[in-house]
Amino acid sequence: MKPVHKNLYESIRKKILNLEYKAGELLPSENDYCKILQITRPTVRQALARLESEGFIKKHKGKGSVIQEPKQGLGILSITGMTGATGNRDLHTRVIKKPHAMDWPQNFSFPLTIEEKESGCLVLERLRFIKKNPILIETTYFPNGVLNRFQRLDFSKNSLFDLLREKYDINIMGGEQKIKAIKAPSLVADLLKTKAGTPILHLERKI
Repeated sequence: MKPVHKNLYESIRKKILNLEYKAGELLPSENDYCKILQITRPTVRQALARLESEGFIKKHKGKGSVIQEPKQGLGILSITGMTGATGNRDLHTRVIKKPHAMDWPQNFSFPLTIEEKESGCLVLERLRFIKKNPILIETTYFPNGVLNRFQRLDFSKNSLFDLLREKYDINIMGGEQKIKAIKAPSLVADLLKTKAGTPILHLERKI
């Protein structure tokens, strides 16, 4: 069971992102939420404090909580990922390989702790589409054993960041990434509907 304040946070956040609550509008008051949902004021304040810290609302003394313009990603290479850059409307995702355990790749681009090296990793591979056109293959590495029942989740949802937030209350605040040009291997070329050996961009990301 999710804490009540988290359910309220998720509900308001979704309405802001779906533009059901528009920028400049006032949220219902704390009293309204308490009466309608039969919850306590500290619970409401906890949800609103998180929304304000993430930039979804701005509290004004004597006025209430004002909806802020949802932040857009800086592009598919930003840490917010494709969903932050394009939104959900035209974005579709197909799982190529569900998370599977393996050793970290040799010459992995980013430093690993001793614990990470010993635990190995889970690797998730997904193909991303915009308006039914394949755009990129996304490979994400997670330390093994960190996320309980992770392999049972539905990874066809567009935003991996949303999934981590909703299921594990993990907010991705930053990371590091490297980008380089490679020749498309046969399998990758088939998925992206191009020829093997075609130059493509390869993005590696550690979050």
